[in-house]
Amino acid sequence: MASIDDVAQCLKSTVKTGLPTEAELAKMVDEKLIEKYDEYLPDELLCEGYGYRAFDCVKAEAYLTKLVM
Repeated sequence: MASIDDVAQCLKSTVKTGLPTEAELAKMVDEKLIEKYDEYLPDELLCEGYGYRAFDCVKAEAYLTKLVM
């Protein structure tokens, strides 16, 4: 079980090394076909589109930076 200090240290390390991009997070999602013509898109473009709809890494990074720094 992780302590609060362990979690804080992990978050600080993550902020320092940088969070993944929205597209990188989307690569981990199995089902990205949500829009009408998504099935016709290449995977790279599909990840870009899905990532920007589903994730907000800029706000998440700003929040974590404010939280742990």
